[in-house]
Amino acid sequence: MKIEDINLLIVDDKKANIVTVEDIIKDGIDYKCNFYEASNGEDALTIAMEEKINLIILDIQMPGMDGFEVAKFLKSSKKTKDIPILFLTAVFKSEEFQQRGFDMGAVDYMTKPIDENQFLNRINLYLKLFSRENELKAYKNHLQELVDEKTKKIENFYITDDLTGLKNRNYLTQIISDKKERTLLLLNIDNFSIINDNYGYEIGDMVLKECGRVLSILQADNMDLLRVDGDEFAFIFDSEDKGFAYNFALEIKDRFEKHKIIINNIDFHLSFTMGIDSGDTIQVLRNVSLSIKDIRELGKNHINIYQPDSKYENNQKRNIYWINKLQNLLKTGHLTPYFQPIVDTSNNTISKHECLARVIDDFEIITPNIFIEPAKLIGLISEITKQMIQKSFELIQNTDKEISINIVEEDLKENFLISFLEEKRVEYGLKASQIVLEILESISTSSSDINKINQLHQLKKLGYKLAIDDFGTENSNFSRLLELDVDYLKIDGSFIKNIDKDKNSQKIVQAITSFAKSIGAKTIAEFVHNKEVYDKVKEYGIDFVQGYYIGKPDSKITN
Repeated sequence: MKIEDINLLIVDDKKANIVTVEDIIKDGIDYKCNFYEASNGEDALTIAMEEKINLIILDIQMPGMDGFEVAKFLKSSKKTKDIPILFLTAVFKSEEFQQRGFDMGAVDYMTKPIDENQFLNRINLYLKLFSRENELKAYKNHLQELVDEKTKKIENFYITDDLTGLKNRNYLTQIISDKKERTLLLLNIDNFSIINDNYGYEIGDMVLKECGRVLSILQADNMDLLRVDGDEFAFIFDSEDKGFAYNFALEIKDRFEKHKIIINNIDFHLSFTMGIDSGDTIQVLRNVSLSIKDIRELGKNHINIYQPDSKYENNQKRNIYWINKLQNLLKTGHLTPYFQPIVDTSNNTISKHECLARVIDDFEIITPNIFIEPAKLIGLISEITKQMIQKSFELIQNTDKEISINIVEEDLKENFLISFLEEKRVEYGLKASQIVLEILESISTSSSDINKINQLHQLKKLGYKLAIDDFGTENSNFSRLLELDVDYLKIDGSFIKNIDKDKNSQKIVQAITSFAKSIGAKTIAEFVHNKEVYDKVKEYGIDFVQGYYIGKPDSKITN
């Protein structure tokens, strides 16, 4: 409000008095005022309630309501109680009436005839106060506008993805936490890391921006589009109709299958793994993430609606259970080596055993597929390896029995293997040639960490034997196999279990057997579960076999 907007209400039952007051004010002040007039108390109250009055000059002696009664009503109303009142009277001149006026909330009390100089000084004083108040109010309003504008910018920045300009995860968290039922479609770009690795992050960002642009073309009025994280986008629908979201996901899939994204003359064919769920809490975001993890086991470019019995979620719960339990079981000696016999096909006798880790929990035998993943998560893999080495060495001490022990990548990373094996071998009086170290094919073919390969070379020089486990499932580095001088190739069980019927398995096994003979390595067939399979692998010249047909793992070593 500006000072030119000052509204004065003059209340007097004599028109001449009103005109006199107006003329004095018009001639004696520099401010422009709007004048309102009332000849009685009732009209004065009506004007004060309906107009934005800034000062009331109020006569006291009037027909009907007098000035004191008018003041009483004005001060009792929330709308008018703050309007300044200046009493102007020709009758009530005593100090008693002046004090009564001030007690009723008046800012001034003057008598007639009017002393023009005194009256103008008072009016100018009030107008200056109004001016300062209005300037301060305008300044505060301006500051508030600036604060509101800045706040809005900060809020927009907080909920906006700076790369694509779309709403971000913060917005998603806000909107799905308001207890309103919604459906969320989460899109994870398949193999996006390959784009960053091969073309760089700058090109990767450009692909994300273009992907967001294409998705925004598909966006309809009843949905929000967001970039949730890295290579993840999301659509939020204002309903719990998962079927609608699924059909929309099919449209997205079809659009990106038919159209490529072109960046710097490079063609990118994008696909998405998508998860869907409905809900009214932040839990829905967790659920769609779980649905994506579940469907990823089937490959890429799939759509999955979350189910409460999520396989991934159940695995996570199982891992959490074993994380809390496993450390104590290892400390209290519940890890036990079980031995599965390996038969020499040349004489049908047991020649060696594979040492397999088991955890005994309340007389229940727990296999590695239950506890190995939790052990990796809390860094206990190498502790399991150490206990298996010590306990199995203790069981075969003072014998000439040969055992094989599984060695994983973590064991080689921690660089304890050589010293620990030698310490325990000497402690239990064993020969290095009695110990076969089974490693996965991926370790033997890796060229990324020469330290691991050097450890394997040293172990070979010390007399330990090497076996490549699950051979045939990886891309073999044949020169590395020759360099390591491996003793055994253990053919992956997937090629053995149906070899009596599966022609392709027969061809693969024949090829592996021929290769093993060419490098001087023996072959071991796993998953030999019946006589037909045993006869077939023996027919193909495989040197050793193991499986339930030969014998199940047992805590005792069979002869």
